Amino acid sequence: MKILAIAHDPGIDLGTYEDIVRAAGHELEYASFQQAIAPSQPLHEYGAVFILGGRAQVDQEDKHPWLVDEKRFIRAVQDKGMPTLGICFGGQLLAELNGAKVGPLSELEIGWFDLRVPEEIGVDPVFEANGNVKTLIWHQYAFETPPGAVTLARTDVASQAFRVGDHVWGVQFHPEISPSGLAEWFDFERGHAEIGEGLTRLMDEAPEHLEAVADSGGRLCEAFLRFAESRPQRAW
Repeated sequence: MKILAIAHDPGIDLGTYEDIVRAAGHELEYASFQQAIAPSQPLHEYGAVFILGGRAQVDQEDKHPWLVDEKRFIRAVQDKGMPTLGICFGGQLLAELNGAKVGPLSELEIGWFDLRVPEEIGVDPVFEANGNVKTLIWHQYAFETPPGAVTLARTDVASQAFRVGDHVWGVQFHPEISPSGLAEWFDFERGHAEIGEGLTRLMDEAPEHLEAVADSGGRLCEAFLRFAESRPQRAW
């Protein structure tokens, strides 16, 4: 398959997922509405879409006019039934477009957290391999689960994962994080006084958690790709 990743800020990419996508024999392409890099092919040429993190917020269309076109594109992707996985900001965009409240937390949620998976969710083809694990969470805005969607995980502070219908997933955490990616984020963010203490603690604890996060996050990516591969004749 040809896999499309919608990126935003430089330095925020698919991380460990790049190798997983390519090892599975798929072709990966990045596009970015923020950077005016359009997808090279018509939508029907892609088998799945990732929507990545970023430093914008979903309610900042005045500050970031490109959000208007990106939201229109995401609606088209979802309406056509294409397998879609949104990560952090990408998950927030999917939540908002499906009617959920997305807004600022009283304080930044940053660190290594345990996900709690509700027992009543049943079998989920993508998330069943990622429940009840520790993962990296780094966000100031948070989503609620959209109306009619299934909550797949949460922390004490916020919802962390949901599924809309049978082909759209949004996660608030970062299953794709790589050591080099985390180091780059640290270099960019460490001058921000409001997150300094939490960021220092996160980096101090990183060696203890990165391997387990890569393992559980990798299983999520592999399950998502298997799901996309298994979809019947696509109409999009």
